[in-house]
Amino acid sequence: MSAFLFFHESRLLTYRLIQLCGSISGSPRPVVNHTPVKVTLDRGGNLVQLGIRADQLLVAKTPLSPLVDQYSTSGMELPNLGQAHFTVSLETDHFYQDIDIYPTGNWAPHTLVLHGNQSEVYNLYETPVTEQQWLGRSLVSSFIVAAAYARAQFGAGVEDLPHPVCVQCCHTDGRLFHFVVLQLNTLGVGTELRNILWSQPRVALFDTCGYKNGRPELTGYNGDVHRSWDRQGVLSSPLVSDDGWGTVNAPSTVANTDRVVGIGFIIVLARFLYQPAVGFFRARRAAVTSARDLHLSSAGLLQFSSYTW
Repeated sequence: MSAFLFFHESRLLTYRLIQLCGSISGSPRPVVNHTPVKVTLDRGGNLVQLGIRADQLLVAKTPLSPLVDQYSTSGMELPNLGQAHFTVSLETDHFYQDIDIYPTGNWAPHTLVLHGNQSEVYNLYETPVTEQQWLGRSLVSSFIVAAAYARAQFGAGVEDLPHPVCVQCCHTDGRLFHFVVLQLNTLGVGTELRNILWSQPRVALFDTCGYKNGRPELTGYNGDVHRSWDRQGVLSSPLVSDDGWGTVNAPSTVANTDRVVGIGFIIVLARFLYQPAVGFFRARRAAVTSARDLHLSSAGLLQFSSYTW
């Protein structure tokens, strides 16, 4: 399948999922399609400009609530990168508009939908894209959206944010889905505050989907995705814990979903897109005593890792 067709089909899939989300919720969220988002940061005299094309950006009048207290990670020790400079892998360029672009004014970002296809996500020497690189693209894209919104709200010179900014991200190539949630606490360097990213490993919706002998065929559908959520029943409230892993419980909204191929996954994505983070990850405030303490609860099934920087 060509990169164009793959991108077209993944885009069509997310469009239809968002439409379904609006039907389920009864109050569709505004969606901005194919919009540029850009932020320019000064790091030690180096101007670093980060920008993406947000394939679909769902926005809300009310920002998502923070998952944990912004000071709970104060002073957390960060990895030592040794001799590596933060600009070592960046190309030097000449840009003459060091401006920020956030497309929706006072509307807060809710969920960013990214499409990854072979023409955009690849390595220079044609080596396979790794799980860590996919995670990195989700992280950087979420950070750009959160940072652009934060600077639009609090000013270009803001470092430690008066209020955390949370952004959800769904990153997909049409078959694999990656879900992350970013809580942006600071844009400063050397401050006590830390930013936090919760990430779920990529999950495959199916093995193959196409035509065989002139008939559409779907193979390897991953029913465990929605069965895991179905076993948990109604959404519970995860807590910050010290077990090193986090999990999220999810609702069952459709009976006998095993009879309908794909409907369980659609419900999962619908809940992710249209319930606020406080309802999806209802993380209660708790004291954080060490670097490994900041994680979601282990009471459910779907594992989420947390990262700070």
